[in-house]
Amino acid sequence: MTSSAPPIMRIVAAFDGSASSRAALQVAVDEAAGRGTPLHIVTAVDIAATMPVRFTPYLDKARQALLGAAAGAEDLLGTDRVTAAVQVGPAPAIVLRACRLDDLLVVGSHGHRPVARMLLGSTSTAVAAHAHCPVLVVKGPRPRPDDPVIVGVDGSEASAAAVRLAADEADRHGVALRAVFAVPPVVDPMGFVSGPDDPALQEAQAVLGESLAGLRESYPDLTVEPLVVQTHPVEALLRHARDARLVVVGTRGRGGLRSMLLGSVSREVLQRAQCLVAVVHPGRVAAADSDPQRSSRASV
Repeated sequence: MTSSAPPIMRIVAAFDGSASSRAALQVAVDEAAGRGTPLHIVTAVDIAATMPVRFTPYLDKARQALLGAAAGAEDLLGTDRVTAAVQVGPAPAIVLRACRLDDLLVVGSHGHRPVARMLLGSTSTAVAAHAHCPVLVVKGPRPRPDDPVIVGVDGSEASAAAVRLAADEADRHGVALRAVFAVPPVVDPMGFVSGPDDPALQEAQAVLGESLAGLRESYPDLTVEPLVVQTHPVEALLRHARDARLVVVGTRGRGGLRSMLLGSVSREVLQRAQCLVAVVHPGRVAAADSDPQRSSRASV
């Protein structure tokens, strides 16, 4: 059964002036334009990273870069749909603080040290692990018009939320949604890989069908390609990512410290895939009905 996660109401772009963050900003602008949502651009300046040199020049550079970025976004979206802010502090904390439950956070895969000292490779990984909203990490070349959206499915709450976001993205871009359920190869005592009648594969087919139930009603024009494959989930997703617009993965939260970490599949796909990668946390679904901010949204 598909997720009841809240719709995306705002796009947040993490920006530091680097080529990677500029590519991410372009994707964020495209997302805001396609969804008809506001765009908020945030830049962080880490005081500790600028020491022992003077802090003010870095803050001024960050502001100038952000103003230029915001002006370019306003040309496409309009001044009433773009906000921007420079905050002082560690980049992951600043970016996460700017996000709300029904945002989509867009980040580059690597940052640029001289401008704002944010969005190193570790930062994009950190925000993907900690954010309660979906995180879209921009990497690799721009997708081709017909490239499909890939989503990993395993029947969990996290993959249900991933399916909903992936279907939304595929439908907006008019491309196919390929839902991949990977199971370990089933080998019989003679060393032969089992065929489609194996109970494990039949169960996987049933779970995949249940996970995709309801998509036709919500997205009547969407082409959905359900696939059950016998291999490791990481290898399956990376194989299909070679010709994909976007790969969407859920990451499981288990409470406490573990809920702040990416699962092994989402971490590997995030690190190794060359296309856009979106990471979705199950907490977004669970918290949707209890989020007090959803009734009153103000610009950050």
